[in-house]
Amino acid sequence: MPVDIRHYKSQYHPLDDTSQVGGAVTATEITGTVPNEVVPAGGLVSGASEKMLYYKTFIKNAGVDTATQVKLYILNAIDAMGAAGKILLTAGTLDAGKTARIVGLVGSAVSLEVVTLQAGDVVSSGTYDQCIRVELTGAAAASADITIKRYEDGTILGKIPASYFTATSEVDIGLEGTLNGTGTSPNRLTAPTGITFSRPNSSAEALAIPDLAGGAAQGVWRRYRLYANVTSTPRLDLVFQVAWVSP
Repeated sequence: MPVDIRHYKSQYHPLDDTSQVGGAVTATEITGTVPNEVVPAGGLVSGASEKMLYYKTFIKNAGVDTATQVKLYILNAIDAMGAAGKILLTAGTLDAGKTARIVGLVGSAVSLEVVTLQAGDVVSSGTYDQCIRVELTGAAAASADITIKRYEDGTILGKIPASYFTATSEVDIGLEGTLNGTGTSPNRLTAPTGITFSRPNSSAEALAIPDLAGGAAQGVWRRYRLYANVTSTPRLDLVFQVAWVSP
């Protein structure tokens, strides 16, 4: 079998704040079609105080041939704004009429607004210091990419990819130091040791994974930032994009 890159769970994905997290790769594949495959239902509820949660999954080569030049980034991650500004959403004709909720920070206070998309640009009425999340509120996913920009200078912050509902700045990722790692954290509130987190959302920013021989797996830690008093979303998409070279 040629290279076959798939996504798998680690041993421990607790809902409580006291059980260990992470561990070795399992045979349970993450398909992206089942809710709460990584974080158990009810595990991403915001409270009065901000907190970080940590979970671990694996990118695995389930084939035989070796994958080289492997890169990983988050297709629907939102960059920091750099400076305060309005949010500009650019959609296509097929997404016109859908509603999107913008969740952001004004100073340290959470603010949100709902806008109706049109074919072209829609600008938020509010000015934000940080765009936390943009999410479609209806039952239909994006038909095409919906681009998110800072209105004042046109800087691209991210996108809701076609076939998905959300873009987010709430999740960072970091790679385990060795392939087939079994590292754990004592609980989901404690950062795993030796992991550097970032939020790459393009091929140019992608994290480099060592060559993956058949059966080899790279542990990927996720850091979920739950802002205080942020409205929970019915689904928080996290879209991993993996690129590699086959022999």
